[in-house]
Amino acid sequence: MIFCSRNEDGIEKWRMVVEDIRIDPKVPICVTRRLKPIPVGKDVALQPGRGKKAIGRIRVKSCQSHARWSNVVTPKPPLPMTEFERLLDEEAHREGFRSWDGLLKWFKDHKISILDTFRIEFELLSFCDVCHAWFKEPFPGIFPSIICPKCVEEARD
Repeated sequence: MIFCSRNEDGIEKWRMVVEDIRIDPKVPICVTRRLKPIPVGKDVALQPGRGKKAIGRIRVKSCQSHARWSNVVTPKPPLPMTEFERLLDEEAHREGFRSWDGLLKWFKDHKISILDTFRIEFELLSFCDVCHAWFKEPFPGIFPSIICPKCVEEARD
């Protein structure tokens, strides 16, 4: 999957994902939108641009149309406006943007209708130096692992 967009501050999205740069310290960059769906559970390459070599891998945790996602955040009866705005800004933070308006501006500048996109939630994977497999980091950002939990268990035996 290509991560070549930049947020309002000019920070590249791939860099935010790989280096764990967050707009809100409590909210990781873990969502992107694209024009085609990706199967849940699939591991895909993280590329900093079209035709560029992969710099990591991500695993798709959920994939739904923007329309379906927007139905979830706009329940009946509707939320109070402040709560609704908070949810939209939190979603923008997951995308790497400071505000929902900033995210919508990016889509407008690139002539893409957000209504035509799929919301994809993902997790960054790490590479095991022993078995050469990609794995979900047990404590992301705290203790970077270079050995997957399976190889750690096998080494204990």
